[in-house]
Amino acid sequence: MTKRQNFPRFFFLSDPDLLEMIGQSKEPKKIEVHIRKIFEGINAVIMPPESKGRGKNVEIEYVEASDGEQLNLFKTVEVDSKVENWMTKLKETMQSAMRKVFYLEF
Repeated sequence: MTKRQNFPRFFFLSDPDLLEMIGQSKEPKKIEVHIRKIFEGINAVIMPPESKGRGKNVEIEYVEASDGEQLNLFKTVEVDSKVENWMTKLKETMQSAMRKVFYLEF
C-alpha cells in the first residue's frame, strides 16, 4: 500500500503487475507494458544507447506514443531502485516537456 500512496497511479495496476514493476524497477524496457497502463498515451520509453550498458546508470530520454510520435523530455530521467521515485520524476518531466512543446518555453 505504501508504494501506491507514494505514487497514486499505481492504483491502476493489479497487485501482480505492481510486484513485477517493483522487482524489475531498474529495467524500464522490461516493465514497459505496465508503464502503458499507468500513462495511457505512452507506448515505449527511449533510452540513449550509452545508457543501456552493464553497470551504467539507466536514463530515459524520450517517451513514444503508439503511433511512433516521440516526446523529447529535454532532460533525462535517471532510473533507480525505487520505482515510485523515478516514475514520479518521469511524470513531472513529461509534464514539463509538454508545457515546453505547447507554450514554446525553451
